Amino acid sequence: MTRGRHARQHNHTSVGEAGQRCVRAARVSGASGLCPGGPRLALMAGLALCAVCASGAVGAQTSYHAQGDVLLGASPGIALVTLQGDARLHPWLSSEALVWTRYGDQLEGDALVMAVRARDPGGAGELKLGRFVNTTGALRPAHIDGAFGKVRLPLEFALETFGGVPVAADYDDRAYDWTVGGRVSHSLGDYGSAGVAYAHTRDRGVLSDEELGFDAGASLASWLDLNGKLAWDLVNPGIAEMHVAAVGRVDRWRFELFEWERSPSRLLPATSIFSVLGDQPSRRAGLSTQWRAAPRLDLAATTAVHLVGSDPAEALAVRAVLRLDDDGENSVSLEARRDGGDGAWTGTRAAGHFAVTQRVSLGTEAEIAWADEPGGRGVVWPWLSASCGWRFAEGWEVGAGAQISATPTAEARLDGLVRLTAVTGGAP
Repeated sequence: MTRGRHARQHNHTSVGEAGQRCVRAARVSGASGLCPGGPRLALMAGLALCAVCASGAVGAQTSYHAQGDVLLGASPGIALVTLQGDARLHPWLSSEALVWTRYGDQLEGDALVMAVRARDPGGAGELKLGRFVNTTGALRPAHIDGAFGKVRLPLEFALETFGGVPVAADYDDRAYDWTVGGRVSHSLGDYGSAGVAYAHTRDRGVLSDEELGFDAGASLASWLDLNGKLAWDLVNPGIAEMHVAAVGRVDRWRFELFEWERSPSRLLPATSIFSVLGDQPSRRAGLSTQWRAAPRLDLAATTAVHLVGSDPAEALAVRAVLRLDDDGENSVSLEARRDGGDGAWTGTRAAGHFAVTQRVSLGTEAEIAWADEPGGRGVVWPWLSASCGWRFAEGWEVGAGAQISATPTAEARLDGLVRLTAVTGGAP
């Protein structure tokens, strides 16, 4: 069962998810993916965030949102503080920031996002400055310190451009690191749009990434949509990433035919030592179906073929979600999944979310997976979590969660986390 969960935006998270987010955050903060560094930039970004949110008290046109989280984990070394906020200082000017700091063996911290955005209310153009994740057309996302601009041209054309320095860990101030690119797109009105993008990145002055991106989407009928994107690597010519889909809707049914492909060696920078280890493109194609069987019951199934290199394998999934009330605050779900090929496994998952009162909620999840060939990693991998959330005052929320599991690398593992959240302001 896929252990990562889709993160929700901070201004759309319900109270009942607080405890479940604690368990999920324990997985993230216990991983090595957090980029280490000193607290200097995080401190400066935090001061900037506070200044931005404080400005929300000035001016009748200003709206703002600020959120702070403190996470304490049962695993040694987990003490994480995150601050995030956004403010709309004017109808055409807004800002956002997300910083974190944690204490383990040493104090660490960094700014993930800290940007100011100016946008014409009529949609004629926009400009963004600061640190942000740039997503332009079919190009791969890039975390940069720089600028992004967009302007609408006559005849339904638009031009986007960006440039800056890729964000490096440990505040590594490296010379001759830069990235530039842009996109030209054309709108087809209510029927769709299409665009072509280009990006060029240097690492210490050496070409590390260069790619073309093509994206298009069209609504051929009220019940049929087509969309696709393709990223073509120019350093090692070939498809880096591709995704196409056709989505149809008939009454209470939704169908999606899809295919995607990823090339690991082309997704890595050309300067990475792992890019020379060879390339086994990963492809998946299949059909996803969803049926609103009843006003509160959704049934879904996915049938696909997964290819790594030239070896095909099945990828199957079925899922049922029953909402116990009209708003979906109480729900139960059941899912089964089968992944074949190397490391093949079969698994099932059950989950429940219950709003006990308007301020208190409970959640639980259970998973179990069986490996076709255990290989000394255990035959069965169970996983169980329980969580609770309590909004004890306006703008204040506390969540707690615990999980016990067996994994291919551990016979037994226990994790716990407590999360305190404070929110002020309203969504801009």
